[in-house]
This record gives sequence, C-alpha cells and structure tokens, in this order.
Amino acid sequence: MLIVTDSNSHGIYQVDIANNGACLQGRVNLLLRLPVNSQPFGLAFDGNVYIGDSGNDGGITKFNLATSQAVMIVKNGTPNCQIVHGLDYTSDGKIIFADRGSRVVRELLQTPSDCLHSAIKILAGSGKDSSNDGSSHCASFSQQTALCTEGKTIYVNDTAVGAIRMITPTNSLCKFLEMFDVLYKIFGVHLKGMKAEEHTLDEALASLNGIISTCNQWINEVQNVIGKKVATHGPQGTVSWKSRRRTNILKKVSVISWKFY
Repeated sequence: MLIVTDSNSHGIYQVDIANNGACLQGRVNLLLRLPVNSQPFGLAFDGNVYIGDSGNDGGITKFNLATSQAVMIVKNGTPNCQIVHGLDYTSDGKIIFADRGSRVVRELLQTPSDCLHSAIKILAGSGKDSSNDGSSHCASFSQQTALCTEGKTIYVNDTAVGAIRMITPTNSLCKFLEMFDVLYKIFGVHLKGMKAEEHTLDEALASLNGIISTCNQWINEVQNVIGKKVATHGPQGTVSWKSRRRTNILKKVSVISWKFY
C-alpha cells in the first residue's frame, strides 16, 4: 500500500499495488479531501495517517483508516507550530515535524491522540535564518521542508541552501565540546592572533564544576547500563577515566589558586 498527497487536488490517496504476473498495477482510491486552501506536503504512517498541511488553516491532521475520521492534532499559527511542512513517525512512537515558519524541528511529547496537542518541544534549531551546524539549540535552518527518520537519526531537507542536514543523538557530546570551548577561553587558550578573554576564578570554577558534573552523569549512566562500577572509555559512549581525573586535578589547582588569590 502506498499513500500519497496531491497538492493540486488537495487530496490524500491510497494506492493499492497488485502484480498480475506480467506487470505491477496500481489502483488509486481517495482517502480524504482537504480544504481548497490546504497545502498537504508531509505524510507519516503508523496505522493511522498523519498529514502535514502548510496552509494558513492547516497543521497536522490524524486520519484513522479504520473509521475515516480526521482530527487536527497540531494547528499552524500557534506558539507550538507556525507552519508545518514535512513530518515522520519514529520507531519509538514519536511524531517529528519541520516547523518551517519557526525554522526549527519539533517533536510531539506524547502519543498522538484525537485532540489538539500542547506538549511539543523544539528538537533542533535556534530559529535564526541561517544554515549552521552545531548542537541541537545552536544549529540553525534556512528553510527546512521535508524530513524522514531512520532509527534515531533524522534527515532534514534544508531547501534554501540545497543541503540535507542530519540530526543525530549526539546532543550530550556537542554540549560537552561547547563546555570545553568555554573552559579553554576562560583559561586563556585561544587561536594565534586572537586576543585571550579575561575571566574571574569564580567563572573558571563554575565552568569546571559544570564539566565535572556532566562527566560524572555520563559515566554513571554507562556504568548502570553495563552493570559494573568500572573505569569507562570513549567507545562506551562517555569520556575516559583519564579525562575525568584531569578535570578534577584542574579544579583542585584552581581552588588552590583561588585561596591564594
């Protein structure tokens, strides 16, 4: 079975494909007719059909194939969604959609039901009109339209710049690198020809405490998964025990300097 949208006729169609022994044949049936001002671009399927309508009165509509009932669960022009475009249904039961108007990718936080949703979060995107890579809330899109998922990876078409962007579950790694970038700046590590930033020891200690807390959290999570309180390493999805020890040493040195200061 194939389900397609037709923006010209404002229809959602089901294509049943059969093989007569010589060739494939398709039979097209109308499932749902949308209003004439609709712009149906996105589709997702999990037994129900989810339709992304970019029209002013559109949003995300849930269509029940068994009952032929259509209910809007996300509406355009609201704080949770300016203009929906592409969407997909993930393997763990989440609706991910591109909010083209806000230049972000959003996620429904609960199982799609037959009512308007307010439990929606920003999954990626700063909202700025640019196309920059980075961590989830530092990265930006110019005109994200279609998207699809494969496992825990999301692929987004950034149409204005002709690029396919990839969102992967590496938010913690990006956060870790951003924290180290702040740490380097605080301790005067900088590129040649650039002026070093000036910070107080209190700011340095606060940055170190944040890094140490994050490292400890990741290590504890990995140890809980493997069921052992042993030293962890990078391939296990966390920082190595050496990195953890060095940040603690750096903190002790900073505390001593602060006391003398």
